[in-house]
Amino acid sequence: MSSTDQEIMEAAYRVLIDGGYSELSIRRIAAEFEGSQSLIYYHYDDKEDLLAGFLDFLLDGFEQELAAIETDDPAERLTELVALIVPQRDDPDSLPFQQALEEIRTQTPYHDRYHDSFAELDDRLQSELERTIQRGIDDGTFAGIDAAASAERLHLLLYGVVCRHVPMRDWDGIDCGLATIEAEVESWRE
Repeated sequence: MSSTDQEIMEAAYRVLIDGGYSELSIRRIAAEFEGSQSLIYYHYDDKEDLLAGFLDFLLDGFEQELAAIETDDPAERLTELVALIVPQRDDPDSLPFQQALEEIRTQTPYHDRYHDSFAELDDRLQSELERTIQRGIDDGTFAGIDAAASAERLHLLLYGVVCRHVPMRDWDGIDCGLATIEAEVESWRE
C-alpha cells in the first residue's frame, strides 16, 4: 500500500470515528487528510471502491493484530481475540468505530465487495477461534467441548454483543456481554 493510500485509509478511519458511515464522503476524507478529492479519485473509483479498500485495510490490520498476540495460553488468547472484536472502555475510539463498521456491514446485501470483505473477516475470525479452542483442548486447558461448535457459539456471542449493544452505546450491556463470554470460556475448563 502506498503512503497516499495509507493516508487516505487513516483519514477514512478518522471520518468514521467522528461521524459514522452516514457522514463518510470523498469530500470529508479529502479534508481530513488535507489532500484533494481528485487525488482520492485517482486511487479509488468512488466511495464504494474506497470503502472496499478500507475493509481490505482493516482485514490486513486484523491479521497484524492476530500476529501480535504473544500468549500461547489458549484462554488468554481468546481474551485477546474478544478484545479485538468488542469495543473496550479504555479505548475511546473503539465504540464509534465499531458502530461505523456495523453500519457498513448493513450494506453487504447491496455491495458484493463489502460482502466479500466481511465474509473473509468472519471466516478468519471463526478459523482463529476454532484453532485456539482446539489448542486448548489438546493441551488440557479445555475439556468436554467440540472446537468447531464452541468457536461458532463464541462467534455468535461476540456478534450478539456487537449488534445489540454497540449501536445503542450501551457500555453496561457490552460489559454484561463480555461477562457472558468470559463465563462461557470458563465453563470449558470444568
